[in-house]
Amino acid sequence: VTPNARKIEEHKRKYEGLLKERERKKAEEVRLC
Repeated sequence: VTPNARKIEEHKRKYEGLLKERERKKAEEVRLC
C-alpha cells in the first residue's frame, strides 16, 4: 500500500464520518421541531 493510498483512505473515512455526523445533527434538529 502506497502512503498516498493510505492518505486517501484516511480522508475518505474522515469525510464519511463528517457526513454521518451531519446526518445525525439534521435528524436531531428535526426531532426538536
